[in-house]
Amino acid sequence: MFWDSPQDRPVSYSEHKDREPERTVCSQDNTYKTNIHFVLYLYICLLLIWFHMRIVSIGELSFLLDDKNNTAKLIQAEAKESLNIPYTLVVEEKQYSVFEIGYNAFKNTRISSVIIPPTVTRIVGSAFESCQSLRSIIIPGSVKIIGKDAFNGCCNLRNIVLEEGIKNIGERAFAF
Repeated sequence: MFWDSPQDRPVSYSEHKDREPERTVCSQDNTYKTNIHFVLYLYICLLLIWFHMRIVSIGELSFLLDDKNNTAKLIQAEAKESLNIPYTLVVEEKQYSVFEIGYNAFKNTRISSVIIPPTVTRIVGSAFESCQSLRSIIIPGSVKIIGKDAFNGCCNLRNIVLEEGIKNIGERAFAF
């Protein structure tokens, strides 16, 4: 076969044993990606330690705990039919107040109803995005900010209780 340029020609590792090939082909081995993921994981762990934070899973919920301020941010939830988010968590005899629902915390889960406690002040963008089974939610007046796309794609959301006190609702927060 003939190629227009050397770049068009597939490279074989057996070719040019005495010199490095001009370009290499990535194999199925994702060592580079694995190393980057490990470095990012290590970096995040160091940041968490530096800022006195740690991640804890309680049942089907995962929280980012801030030991300095005794607060907890809900960062991930497994699919569950209905959920009453706890006001506080007690971890190692220390009490944490749940103050935020994080980015993508419930995204694409099969949750059908949620009750948010009055300790939560912010629902971050995309928190409930594409939760197609979500039918009802109660958002207390303590929530001041509902982020962009927070409930975007929740096409079956029919019962929304927004108590007085919400100051900012982001773009497409309740778009279908």
